Amino acid sequence: MPLSIGDSSIVVDRRLLAVASGALVALAVGRSAALAQTATPAGSWSFTDDLDVVIERPTRPERIVAYLPLAAGLWNFGIRPIAVYGTTRRPGGSPEGMAGAVDLDAVVSLGEAYGELDLERLVALQPDLVVNDRWFSEPDV
Repeated sequence: MPLSIGDSSIVVDRRLLAVASGALVALAVGRSAALAQTATPAGSWSFTDDLDVVIERPTRPERIVAYLPLAAGLWNFGIRPIAVYGTTRRPGGSPEGMAGAVDLDAVVSLGEAYGELDLERLVALQPDLVVNDRWFSEPDV
C-alpha cells in the first residue's frame, strides 16, 4: 500500500517494515550492549535481551558476524562486524539500502540470499558473537 508524504510516494510492504524493525532492534542492542559492558567486572561482558535472557562471556566480543540490517545498526555505534549475511548488493551492483553505512568491501559476505548462510566459512572465521533477529512465527510476506 502506498504511503504519500508530500509530493512523493513511498511503497511500504511488510518486508520493509520487518527490516526497519530489525534495524531498530539493532540500535537497541548496541545501546544495551554498551550499558551492559559498563556494569560487568573488568574484562567480562554480558548482554540481556528483550526476553531477559542473559549472555555472558569472559571478554568483550571482538569478532562479530551479523545479519546485514543488524550489522548496519551496530556499524552506526562504531561496532564493526567482520562478516555479514543477507543481500548486500542490488542487481546493478549498488549497495542494498539496508546495508546502511557498512563498508561492504571491508566485510566478508557469508550469504547473499534469504536463508543462505555458508556455515563452513562462518566456523572458519571463529566469531565471538553472531547477531541475528528472531521470528516467532513465519512472516506473512
